Amino acid sequence: MAVRPVIRACWPMALALASLVSAGCGQANPIAPAAPPAAAPAAVPLRATVTEISPGSLRESGSATRVRVGGSRFRPGLHAALTRPDGSVTTVKGDEILELTDSSFELVLSLAAGSHSLVVTNPDSAPSDGFAFSVAEAERAPEPPPPAAAPAPPPTTTPPPSAPPPTSPPAPAPPLPTPPAPPVASCVAVTGVFDPGAPGFIVVFKDGTNVDATLALLTARYGFTPTHIYRAALLGFSARLTDSQLQGLRCEDVVKSITYNASAGIGF
Repeated sequence: MAVRPVIRACWPMALALASLVSAGCGQANPIAPAAPPAAAPAAVPLRATVTEISPGSLRESGSATRVRVGGSRFRPGLHAALTRPDGSVTTVKGDEILELTDSSFELVLSLAAGSHSLVVTNPDSAPSDGFAFSVAEAERAPEPPPPAAAPAPPPTTTPPPSAPPPTSPPAPAPPLPTPPAPPVASCVAVTGVFDPGAPGFIVVFKDGTNVDATLALLTARYGFTPTHIYRAALLGFSARLTDSQLQGLRCEDVVKSITYNASAGIGF
């Protein structure tokens, strides 16, 4: 019959076709899309580090003190938190952060005797480790020696009785003493030493003073322009002043102290 030769002729062709299909199924798709690249890790905000505060020997003075904070990775917009010996915390930020660089900045602080701790925090970053430092007590003036005892008076002898003197008209009464003049308002002394590298003065107001209202009154009265205004660590301002402006501010009742401005150097 003719059917069997036809089947025999097609059989090798069917085997070859099945072999090609099987080989093609075992290969990877050559046009498959590549995997997307891994996303870059998010930048980690830099954490500030505090390594020193200068001058190294701080002493309680009752007036403003300018200090320099040294370290690394200080960024614009940072704030500094100062923990005082009594446990209260003062935060300094904004325009009260002075002379900011990557490795240092300056603060104007009113420091009491005892142990302090300073923590610096960059924007969107964890705070630094606390940097501990101490402030010594103010030097006390020596007490004056006690006055010498007065010598004992010589012994007196009773004179013999004598005739009474003749009587005379009584003397007129002495005039009443003039009442003392009212006390003059006290004026604060200017402390510190003039520093040509940082001319000017730091004027500190008494506690509870409204800084902005008081400063507006004093600038109108004496005609000066403040270079910095302090509203957190202490209350007051710094400015260059003429002799007449300085003398007027010394006797203002709201003024607590006036100190020469000074630049703090590393390694003191």
